[in-house]
Order: sequence, then structure tokens, then C-alpha cells
Amino acid sequence: MESEEQKIKKFLEHISGIIARLKLLGHDQFANRIKNLEANIKDFGVHTIKSGLVGITSSGKSSVMNILLGTGTKILKEQSKATTNMIVFCSKSKEQQLEIIYEDGRSEKKTGKDVLGPSIWKYTSEDENPGNKFGVKYLKIGLPSFIIDEDIELADTPGLDAYGHKEHEDLTLREFLPQADLIIYLSSIRSPMKEADRKILNKIMDADQRIVFVQTCKNAVVDSNFAETASESSESVEKRLEKYREEFEKLISPYARLKDAPIVQVETISAARYFKNGDKEAWAESGFEELVHVIRSVTKQLQYEYTVKNLKKIVDSVNALITLLISAVKEEADKKTSIERLMKTLEKLKKYNERILNTKNQIVSIWKKKIDPAAMFGEFQHELARTYSFRYEFNPKNDTEFIVKADAISEKMHSIKNSMLDNLDNAKGKFKEYFDDVGLDVRRTDIQSGSVKSFYLPNVQKKSASGKSMLGSGKDLTVEYIDKTKFIEDLRASIEGFLVPLAGHLDWWDKTVEFSFVEPLSKKVAAVDDDIKNMEKGGDYNEEQFRRLTAFSRELHQGVKEVSVLCNMEFIEQKFPVSWGKKAVYKKERAGFINLFLQLSSRYYEALFHNYYLRKLSGFSTKKQKSVILIDQNFESQINFINKLLRLDSEAIGRMRALKPPYVINPPGADTFTEGLTVEGEFSDTLTFYVLGNDDASFDAAASHQLFDKADVVHLIIDDLHRVGSALVDVVERNRFYDNIVKRQDKLLLSYPGGAYFQRGRLHILVDEATSEVNKVFNAPTVQWFIYEGYEVRYSYFYDIVSRAADGNMQPEDCMRQWKDMGLPLDDPFTEDILLEQFAEITK
Repeated sequence: MESEEQKIKKFLEHISGIIARLKLLGHDQFANRIKNLEANIKDFGVHTIKSGLVGITSSGKSSVMNILLGTGTKILKEQSKATTNMIVFCSKSKEQQLEIIYEDGRSEKKTGKDVLGPSIWKYTSEDENPGNKFGVKYLKIGLPSFIIDEDIELADTPGLDAYGHKEHEDLTLREFLPQADLIIYLSSIRSPMKEADRKILNKIMDADQRIVFVQTCKNAVVDSNFAETASESSESVEKRLEKYREEFEKLISPYARLKDAPIVQVETISAARYFKNGDKEAWAESGFEELVHVIRSVTKQLQYEYTVKNLKKIVDSVNALITLLISAVKEEADKKTSIERLMKTLEKLKKYNERILNTKNQIVSIWKKKIDPAAMFGEFQHELARTYSFRYEFNPKNDTEFIVKADAISEKMHSIKNSMLDNLDNAKGKFKEYFDDVGLDVRRTDIQSGSVKSFYLPNVQKKSASGKSMLGSGKDLTVEYIDKTKFIEDLRASIEGFLVPLAGHLDWWDKTVEFSFVEPLSKKVAAVDDDIKNMEKGGDYNEEQFRRLTAFSRELHQGVKEVSVLCNMEFIEQKFPVSWGKKAVYKKERAGFINLFLQLSSRYYEALFHNYYLRKLSGFSTKKQKSVILIDQNFESQINFINKLLRLDSEAIGRMRALKPPYVINPPGADTFTEGLTVEGEFSDTLTFYVLGNDDASFDAAASHQLFDKADVVHLIIDDLHRVGSALVDVVERNRFYDNIVKRQDKLLLSYPGGAYFQRGRLHILVDEATSEVNKVFNAPTVQWFIYEGYEVRYSYFYDIVSRAADGNMQPEDCMRQWKDMGLPLDDPFTEDILLEQFAEITK
């Protein structure tokens, strides 16, 4: 029976092969979606599990890590007090190596003997590197002897609840935990659950990590000298160890998520004997064999979960590509349904993206003001100065009140820090809920540059003042009092030393949210938006292209079907087009009548399309032979437009696809404009199209032939009218032809090949939004529009009528009368009721 790994591997190879064949067709409409899918496949692979040894100070983290490093030496310093002051990542490597990453972005690499021994203590030990004076961000150690497998990175973290080292706890809980996949929580077997442990576990539960418990100091139970009672002393070692395990299980039972968490008991002293003299029995008794086995088992589970997550991403991307492929060859009614479904998804994604951005920016703005050192010092300086005047600073009666206010400042500073950190954590938790709702996974983040410091009041210094006694004795008196001026001066440095790292943490959080939430969500929004635009744009595919695209979509669909069950995804059955053109679902005896009806309808709308375009061109020039500059960044849109207008055959379309802008279609006379192509078709003897792209070659060719002076019409295609403002910025202001277009606005014709977007309730957007956005760019209300969907140009007629209504104080009934006078049809989406409603939107 084929394994899941083999099925996934075969699926990825299958999808990659289909993509390669699909790319050969050269359809730009699918390029972005294919690119996204290729990126997901490239990123698919074995995930390095990030894990960490976590626990309160002196729980044995560094001792356990030294054993797991497998050298038999104390690479990390071991003490019964707060020792490790930064995160040290350890992993398996082919050679001994050490990388030191500094807060300023520098890094230093060492290999060989320099990696081992006490050389790194000066960075990782609080004794040698107090307050991280060397400015180290974190360390990475790689050793061939590392007992854990290559696909896991294990970190030694600073101890929690260390007196005077609150920043250590912040580094572990607020910076390391969000990165971690697995937490290995250590506690002493004889004191398994202190109040500090309970607080830490509550915070770990909020982080939603997988957890393994390790009880250290196993020898304290094995050695009968440490037995607490006579009955305990008579129990076997196994029973006593099991008793401590059961007691610990009871302690963690209130935490539902921890009920089935593994519990391993270890002893580093026994393990060290194995490295010293090869005592295998000591190694077996140490419990490390079980610990390594448990870590490997949990790592394998996590690896599979990441495989499932990555597979889900690929399946989502494949399903999106299938939808795009099917929509390209679907009937317009079915295509509209797909677009409406994607629009709902897009609205939700945009809503969450906007909420995250607004919340992030608001939080950063608020806290930057709150933790401004100058403003904070000014407030406290004023508060302290109220307890005395400089003239009577020496009066010791003010000392007590002064100290009380100073202590209140200390409490306020810690409160500010805790409030800010809680605010940041709660916001990230809410952002994760948004991601869960739309099926996105949160990216990893790196630890911040620098840790959050604790706040310390300046030292209180005394001064002396001498004077005569007021009791008549005439004796000199010396009075000691607090040097309040000096205290306030020192307070400035204390505030800055506390708030600057806090501001650094805020900046790091800002960048973290940008990287973990805003960027991936923005990419998702862009991808769905691009899918919608490509669906609206459509494509003019012949029967052979229809057959190929349908075959590709079926192949992709079958591949997804086989792996959907592996990633716990509900398989989505797709409806594929049955045949090219209209579906053959009518009875044979009526087929001739139906086909004739469709042909007549198609010719009728073609006539509207052609006649309207010629009428627009006649407004620019009365010459029989007219020349048109056709500009668009999308090569496919230009081909589709020329094809529909000239009614080209497949051979002519193939020759035109072989060209790249700049080129000319039906050059007049002896025109020598770069490449040229003469095609037979409607209007081939009256219209010349100079097809330009937004590139240097097109710009140089247009300039050398003075096209913008000679041409009758400058026809600019806009592919994204529902965001017309940004679309115009992209295709006009960033277009190399911007100056030429603006100077010749009298020749400008804007077209949009996706009028179906404005069906029913949104027809009036053509005037309300599009016109105002165009005027912002061109400042010319007379810019002409040509709007169509397939051969349907009633959108343009609608635009003309409502444009006059907006300027001429017309009533909806007057607009309706003009519509009927023009002989325009009244069927969906242009029924009389819908039109009257839309005319009312404009004229009210």
C-alpha cells in the first residue's frame, strides 16, 4: 500500500508537470496564479521544528542541554542562580560551529575547538555578561554530537521568575514562545509545581504550544537518603518515581490541554557518568533515552502537521487555478457566479486586513506617545517638585513624602510596561483569530533586538546642612536630607534606560505584525483580486484552446481529489464546461432553430459593438482612414479587442500573437513602423492600430515616428475599473506615455472590457466614481469612454445618457425615453425597472 509521503510526492510531481505544460500555452491570464502555486511547491519540504527548554530559574535547563549536546562537557554554564541571560539555539551539524548574532545586525562565526569550553560563557552568563553588555541578540551552536535529530532546533532559554531579572522572563515568554513549536518544560522532581510554575503554565497555555514535561533531579528520589518517611524509604525506586509522576499528573490535570502531555524523569549526574567513563547502565538509569525518544515522537507529529499545512496551501492554490481555468471558458452567467463568490471572500479578507492595519497603527501611535521619555520625565519632575521648593530642598520633613511619590513613579512605570505588553499580546491574539477564520497560518518571527528591561529608581543620596539651633542654645546643628535635585537628575537616565528598550520592543512588535499578518494577508487579497480581474477580463479562446484548458483543469482536479483526504480538506466537486460555445442540451430537431436564434442575437450585439466604436472614433476624426494608438500593459487585452473588432480568423490571431509591441496592424501605404501585420477583416481598410506596450521600445518607436501627433485617437485600455483610481495611476501616471497622453487629451478614448461588473445595482458607478477618478488624473470632464462586455456595449450607451443627465437636470423618465428612442433592447441587466432605479441614483 502506498504511503502518505509517496502520495504527496507523486501529487507534487504531477502538479508541477501540469503547470509546466500550461505555461507553454503562454496565457498571461493565469501567470500570477501559476507563480503563486510554484512558490508554494518550492517551499514545500521538511520543516525545522523549533523547541526550547523552559522553566523557572535553577530547574536544570542548561544542565539538560549540556547532556543533549553530547560532548560530555559543560558548554553552557550551570549554576543554582539565574545564569543564562539570552536564548541559545542548538542543533545538529556536520562540524562544530558557533554563530553569535549581535543586536546591531553583525554576526560572528567560529568553528572547531573555539566552539566548545567556557568561551561562550562570557556571552550567555549573567555573571560574565551582566545586562547583556556585549549587545548579543542570540547564539547558535551546531555540533555533530547533538543527540537530537537534524530537523529540530532546541533552545536553552533564560530562567523564569528570577528575582531582579524580569527581562529574562520577557525574553522567554514574549519573544521565544511565539516562535516555538514545542516547549520542553522543566521542574525539579521534589518541587514540581511552585506558584511561579502555575503562572508560567497559564501563559504557555495562551501561546497554544505542544508541551513535554521533564522532571529533573531524579537522583533525589533514587537515593534513599532523601526519603521523607520510613514508609517512603521502604518503597522500591520504581514505585517512588511513579508516585512523583502521578502527583505531577494531578497538578497539571486542571489544564485540559496538558492532560495527555508526556512526563519524563531525568538525572544529569547519571548521564554525565556515561560520557565520563562509558557507563551504559548509568545512561539507561538517567532517563535521557526516554526523553530523546519522546522528543523525536512529538517532532514527527509536528512535522506531519506542518506537511498537512503546506499541503493545504498547495491544494488551495490548485483549486484557485482550477476555478480560474474553468471560468476562462465558461458561459458568462456561470462566470458571474464564480466572480460573486470570490467577491465575498475578497470583502472578508479586505475587512480583516483593514482591521489589522488600523489596530496595529493605532496601538503603535498611542504607545509611542505614552512611553516618550521626555514627556514622561517632565510629568514626574513636576510631580516630585511639588513636594518641595529648591529654596527649602534641605528640609528633611519633605523626605518621606518625596520617597512615597518616587515609589509611586516606580509602580506606574511597571504598570505602563505590563499594560503595553498585554495590549500587544491581546492584539496579536485577535489577529490570529482572523487568520483562523480565513484559513491562513501565522508566519514565524525572529526574536527582537534587545530585551525589555526592568525599571529601577535612582539611588537615594544624602546631603548635610549646618545652622544655629532655633531653641536658644546657640549650638551648631547638622541635618541630613535627601538630595532631591540629584535624584531628579538621575531619574531622567533611569526613565530613558527603561523606556528606550520598551520602545524597541514596540518597534519589533510593529514589524512582527507586518511580517506575520499584514504581508501574507495583503498577498492573499492581491491574489484573489487578481483572480477576479482575470475572470472579468475573460478571454477569446478557440475550440482547441478550450479543449486544452478544460483538460488541464480536469487533471488538476483529479490530483487534488487524491490528496484532499490527507490534509483533512473537504473535496470540492467542480462543474466543467461540456463543449465549446453553447452546451448541446437541446433536442436534435430543434438544434437548427436554436443555433439560428443564437447567431442572430450575437450578430445584433456585434452590430451595437461595432457601430458604437465607429461612432466614438467619428467624434475624433471625420477621415475615412483613421489611425488609433492602442496602449495597455496587458498584451492579451489588446489582442482580444482587435480580434473582436476586426473579426479575425484563427490564423490571423496566431500571427498576431507571435508579435510583441510595438507593432502595427494594417499599416497605411508605405508605413515603416517597426513590425507590421496586414490582416483581412472588417474595417481592415479603414482602421490602423499602433499597438504599444508600457516599455522603452514602444516609447522610442512612438517618439521616432511622432505617432501622438499623427494619430487620430489615443485608445487607452483600463483593465480594473472597479478600482479606477489606482488603475489610472498604474497605467497613466506610471506609464512612459503619461506626458504624451495628458498633452493630447482631446484624442483620448478610455475603454474598459469588463462592463458585466456593473450589472444591476451598480451601473451608476460609471458616473459616480469612474468620472470623478478620471478627472483627478486628467482634469478634463470631456474624456470619452468605450465600455463593453463581449459584444455588449449598452454600458457605454448608459454612460452617455447618465453623463448628460448629471449635467442637464434630467429626470429618470427623460433618461428612459432617450434609451427607447435609440432603439436599445430592454432585457437583463438593462430591464426598464433596473434602468429607472439606476437613473434615479444619478439624478437624485
